[in-house]
Amino acid sequence: MWNVEVQNGVNAPELKKVLSKWQEKVNGVGWNALFIGNHDKPRVVSTWGNDHSHWRESATALACMYFFMQGTPFIYQGQEIGMSNAPFEELDHFDDVHTHNLYFHKKETGMEHDAIMTLLRATSRDHSRTPMQWSNGPHAGFSTALPWIGVNPNYQWLNVEAQENDPHSVLSFYKQMIWLRKNMDVLVYGEYQLLELGHDAVFAYTREYGDDKVLIVTNLGQHACLCDIDPEDATLLLANYQNIDPAQLLPYEARVYKIPKESFVG
Repeated sequence: MWNVEVQNGVNAPELKKVLSKWQEKVNGVGWNALFIGNHDKPRVVSTWGNDHSHWRESATALACMYFFMQGTPFIYQGQEIGMSNAPFEELDHFDDVHTHNLYFHKKETGMEHDAIMTLLRATSRDHSRTPMQWSNGPHAGFSTALPWIGVNPNYQWLNVEAQENDPHSVLSFYKQMIWLRKNMDVLVYGEYQLLELGHDAVFAYTREYGDDKVLIVTNLGQHACLCDIDPEDATLLLANYQNIDPAQLLPYEARVYKIPKESFVG
């Protein structure tokens, strides 16, 4: 009997190690391309995040984590509204040739149909290729004709039109991040420094440029953690929760502070 368990979530310590290495090695000699999704990977909110109980929180925390590093941030289509993996209940719902080939290869090795489908639903790159969800209209407003692949059924509530005028939406969070980068040189040119605040799931770093210093802190885990990260005389610039507790970070909580230069030194 094949037993396929799909584990969601991200290995935060390893992610911090890898991304920090890129930030440090390229600093002064090159320029990073910042991204967390592309057309060959499943949707990041469904793999590194939690697209069920913490859909909005994990979509925005992952965004905040990478968006303020040194480099040019890329937003893969649909990421800015938190598009998630599609259900793909049948093999014919998949369009990707590689996914179909993998199914028949696994079948030949003796793997059962249900186990293979569980594997495909977790790994297929078709998740990132479903049509952009513009509205709750026919075909999610993507086209008046039948698209090449089925629209994710959650387009009824997860779409651009539903988020455009919602100040707490994933889309609005992305707009706020873009505004900050465009208006704060420290978030473009600032030197990156990783901070370890005592929790594996917490990804925190500072950007420093001239007289400005900014702290970015995200909890990439599904559990709250005690973490006194409110620096003295800090100004909160952005957060994905409305009620902030200085003594803890909630699941997938993200904050951006402007802080005095002497804060978090060493």
